[in-house]
Amino acid sequence: TMLLVWWCSAVLTYVSVYLSLSFLRSLLATDRSGRRAAGRGRRKRRRRGRARM
Repeated sequence: TMLLVWWCSAVLTYVSVYLSLSFLRSLLATDRSGRRAAGRGRRKRRRRGRARM
């Protein structure tokens, strides 16, 4: 049970950090170059999603 709890907590922390970083990156991208950076971010997210599956 301890391993399951630790694994779940690790996944939750990883997801929260990833979401926060992606959100900050989107803000910086929109401030700097606008739509181009947003497009890049979307492509990276799709690739990672496919890799995970």
